[in-house]
Amino acid sequence: MKVTPVTSEELFNLLQHQKNWPSGGPPVVFDLRPAEAYAARHMRGAHHASVSADGSIVAPAKSWWDRIVCVYDEEPSGLEDHPVSQTLLREGLARELLVLSEPYDAFQSAFKYLCARGDSKSAMKRPLYPSC
Repeated sequence: MKVTPVTSEELFNLLQHQKNWPSGGPPVVFDLRPAEAYAARHMRGAHHASVSADGSIVAPAKSWWDRIVCVYDEEPSGLEDHPVSQTLLREGLARELLVLSEPYDAFQSAFKYLCARGDSKSAMKRPLYPSC
């Protein structure tokens, strides 16, 4: 599986342009920040992901199988070495691994409307990725 760094703008374009068939849908987005940071604010549609003691990924079951997966953190350094990334690479169940090459705050400041508080009920009612 290949690992590809992407900028905030490239991730936005992937989320926008791959939302329909036949592309297989937008990338599955995993937030690797601490649970408190995820609960405070995260990309809409992102799942908080971690690795359990037995080495399996703690995220919605099979959400990443044969899909493109993008991971992000507060700082992009070391994302390829993060336990979630290493597990995805080792298991080979994802189609491709994208790593956001910018901090989460850079994505949030560029695309505020794609980020929401963890407890926001209205964010769940809106489409994940608005149309142009």
